[in-house]
Amino acid sequence: MKEDIFKLLTVVNQESGNKLVSTDVREYADKIAAHAKIISVYNASALEAFIAYYDNDEKKELAFLTMLVVSGESRNMGYAKKLLQFSIDNLKELKFKHFRLNVLQENSAAIQLYQSAGFCIIENDGLYHTMELKLI
Repeated sequence: MKEDIFKLLTVVNQESGNKLVSTDVREYADKIAAHAKIISVYNASALEAFIAYYDNDEKKELAFLTMLVVSGESRNMGYAKKLLQFSIDNLKELKFKHFRLNVLQENSAAIQLYQSAGFCIIENDGLYHTMELKLI
C-alpha cells in the first residue's frame, strides 16, 4: 500500500502545484504508512482515495487528520465524505475527544466538506486553517 499512496500523492500533489505535500512526497508517504491509520478505496488494483489520521494519543484527547486524498478521476463520487465519516465514527468508538486538521485556506471544497461534517475553524495562520471537530 505504501507504494500506492506514494503514487497517488505524487499525482495529486503535482495537480495542486505541489501545495498538498510541502515536504518530500516519498518521505511523507513512508511516514503515514508507518504511523497513521489509513482507510483506502481501491478500484480493481488502483488506489482511488484514502484518509490517513493519527489516533495514537494515549489520553485520547486529540486525533489528527493528516491527509484525505481522492484521485482526479474519482472526485465527486462521495469517497471523501464516506472516508471522513468512517474516521469520525472510528474515533468516537475509541472515545477520542477532538479531531483536528490543517487545510489550505484556498481549498474551499475541502473546507466545505469539513464544515458539513461539523468541523469549525479554530485558528488561521494566513496560509492554513486549523479546524476541529468535538467528538464527545
